Amino acid sequence: MKILEKLGITKESIAKLLGVSATLSNPKKKKYGRPKGRKIPYDIVKAVRFASKTYTCKELADKYGVSYFWVYSIRKGSYRNNGK
Repeated sequence: MKILEKLGITKESIAKLLGVSATLSNPKKKKYGRPKGRKIPYDIVKAVRFASKTYTCKELADKYGVSYFWVYSIRKGSYRNNGK
């Protein structure tokens, strides 16, 4: 690459001419495993649990700023059954 640097040609410009994508020199390492989520306040848990059944999980998720799956799990009874 020293010769190309002297000529002022970058690998991005070569990739553009060839119509391919340039590879990154330092790709970020993938993180494996389940990501740690934030703790949801118990007030939101109670509000979702006692919300009217006419609300969809999507509506409640948007209203309280939580994920759709989390609302589904709370309604199903999978989380926090034993108080706070």
